Amino acid sequence: MKKMPVLTGSMPAPTVSPHWRAVLLGVGGVALGWDWADPVVGLAITVAILAVLRQAAREIYRRLMDAVDPALVDQAEQILRAVPGVLDVGQVRLRWIGHQLRAECEIVIDPGATAVQSHQTTVSAEHALLHALPRLSAALVHADPQPSQGTDYHAVLAPHR
Repeated sequence: MKKMPVLTGSMPAPTVSPHWRAVLLGVGGVALGWDWADPVVGLAITVAILAVLRQAAREIYRRLMDAVDPALVDQAEQILRAVPGVLDVGQVRLRWIGHQLRAECEIVIDPGATAVQSHQTTVSAEHALLHALPRLSAALVHADPQPSQGTDYHAVLAPHR
């Protein structure tokens, strides 16, 4: 004896499942005598669910590893370059901490700038980042003087890097 689908009428199919069209195809195929329709539709739904699961797992893994979209890092670099007093941009690192982003940035400034001017430039850079990058909660901006020929302002740190 062949089993026939029973419609309960409790809820319309579109509200029950996002794959309601596929389910209806399977039910319709079985009703027309195509016994293979239901398993084929079931496999198609399984493939769709596995594709969504793969994408979600990849995003979760990236988030667990503090991965940030490279386009966001490029955007941060462009923002820093637009700040008055910034001559160049060094390393820019963004990291997820919970649901918030943190930034560590290096900017190059005029070697003749005073400590107050250097501080003001770094504060302006941090402020620009906070307003432009969504979910950014804090930014640490380090100012390096523009290197001149033969001068390495970080020579004392070279053995530690």
